[in-house]
Amino acid sequence: MYLQSKALIRIFKKMKDYILENRDLIGQREILQLSMETANNRIEIAVKAVVKISACLIQQFWMKFPE
Repeated sequence: MYLQSKALIRIFKKMKDYILENRDLIGQREILQLSMETANNRIEIAVKAVVKISACLIQQFWMKFPE
């Protein structure tokens, strides 16, 4: 899932770069929306990664120090 998310970010970035190179295709508002969506996707992926790592660390802790 993480690799798929990274692939989506790359696709959005390539789309954004293409659009920026061909500015006559869309307006500034659409470019801003695309940039914001790319940023939101990166944040979401980072949060998911932190949650996954935290869950692994908690699990390891409980395995070493069971009740």
